[in-house]
Amino acid sequence: MRSGRLSAIGGGIALLLLTGCVAAPGTSPSPTASDRKGDGVGTTQPELTVENAKRIAQGIENDIVAAFPEGSVRTVEQTPDGVLLRCSADRAYSWIGRTTVELTPDAEPQNVIETVTTAYRNNDELVPEDITEGGLPGVQLNGPYGSGYVVSGERSGNVTIDSFSPCFVLPEGKSSSARY
Repeated sequence: MRSGRLSAIGGGIALLLLTGCVAAPGTSPSPTASDRKGDGVGTTQPELTVENAKRIAQGIENDIVAAFPEGSVRTVEQTPDGVLLRCSADRAYSWIGRTTVELTPDAEPQNVIETVTTAYRNNDELVPEDITEGGLPGVQLNGPYGSGYVVSGERSGNVTIDSFSPCFVLPEGKSSSARY
C-alpha cells in the first residue's frame, strides 16, 4: 500500500514537472509560462522565502478543501513538513506538501474534483487542467512561478492535494535536503 502511494506521489511530481514546465512542440506555452503575467519557467518569485513558500502552498491547500462540496469532508490531514524540489535555476526550489482529505461515506471523489474544477474555472492565478487517468479523477491547478496543486481522487475514496509552491531562491546556508 505504501509503495503504491509513493509511486503515485512520484508520478504526480513527474506529471507536474512535465506538464507545468514544457510546452509540446508546435504549441503555445502553458498558462504558467511567460505569456501569463510575466511568470515563466526558470523564474522565481522575488524575495520569497522557504517559510513563505510553505505558507502559500498550505494556504492554497486549505482554500482547495474549502471549495469541496458542503458536507463532503470527514477529516483533513495536512502534512506539517515538506521537502524541496529543484525548479530549474541554480538554487531555485519549490516547497512540496500534501493534504489528505477523508470524504464522508456519501461523497464521491469524482464530484469533489468536478466541484474544485468549477470553483477555479475563472481563476486568474490557478488555472485548472484535467489530469484524470486510469479511472481516477484529478485536476491540476497551474499557478504562477511554477506553482501547482494536484487534486486527485484515490481508490480508497480519499482525495489528496499535492502542492508545489512558487519557485524561490534558497539562500546560501539553507539545506535543500532539509525538511521544512
